[in-house]
Amino acid sequence: MSEVTTVVFVDDHAIFRAGLAQALAASDRISVVAQGGSPADAIELASRHRPDILLLDLWMQRASSVGHIRSILEVSPGTKVVILTASEEGQDVVAAMSEGAAGFVTKETSPDDLIAIINDVQNGETYLSSQSLAGWLTTLNNASKADADRVSISALSEQERAVLRAIAKGSSNGEVAEHLGISTATVKYHLGRIFVKLGVRNRVEAAVFARSMFEGET
Repeated sequence: MSEVTTVVFVDDHAIFRAGLAQALAASDRISVVAQGGSPADAIELASRHRPDILLLDLWMQRASSVGHIRSILEVSPGTKVVILTASEEGQDVVAAMSEGAAGFVTKETSPDDLIAIINDVQNGETYLSSQSLAGWLTTLNNASKADADRVSISALSEQERAVLRAIAKGSSNGEVAEHLGISTATVKYHLGRIFVKLGVRNRVEAAVFARSMFEGET
C-alpha cells in the first residue's frame, strides 16, 4: 500500500473547507489530519501535526496569508505549503512562491485533480496552474532582472534545481540521469518545465542563467 500523505487544510469558509476535506478523504493516499480557519490556525496546526502538505487559502479575514508562509515553514520545515485560491493574479503567485509555497492552485480545481497535485507536490514537484503560470511570467516581464531571476529560481522544485545545476556544469542528459538516478525521459521533462519557469528557450540559455545564479556554489 502506498504511503499516506498527511494534509492540514486552512480556509475561513467552513462549508467549502468541510466539503473539500470530505472529497480528499475519499482517497486512500491522503489523510486530512486537521482543519483551521485562520493564518494563526495554520501556524499552530503545522507546529502540532507537522503535515506533509498544508493547503492554505490565500485570502482569509480580508488579508493575504502570504506573509504567514515562512512562519509555517519555520515551525514545520518538512511541510509543503500549497496555496488554494480564487485569485490567479501574477503578483499573488510571485509573492507566494517567493515566500516558499510549493504550489498555487485555483479553487475551481476538481477534487480528483487536487489529489493528483498533492501527490505531485509531495513527490517534489512545484505546481502552477496554466493561468497562474501566465500571470507569473507577465509579472516577471515587468520586474527588474535581479528580482525576476530570484523569483524564477524559487519556482523550481528541488529536482529541477539539481537538473539545472548539472547542465550548468556541462553535463549531458545521460550524465544528469545517471547522477540523479532518474531516466533521460524524466530529465527532458524537467528541462521543459525549467525552460518555461525561467522564460528561456533552450538549455544553453538555461545554463547561462544557472551559472549566474549559482555562482560560487560548489
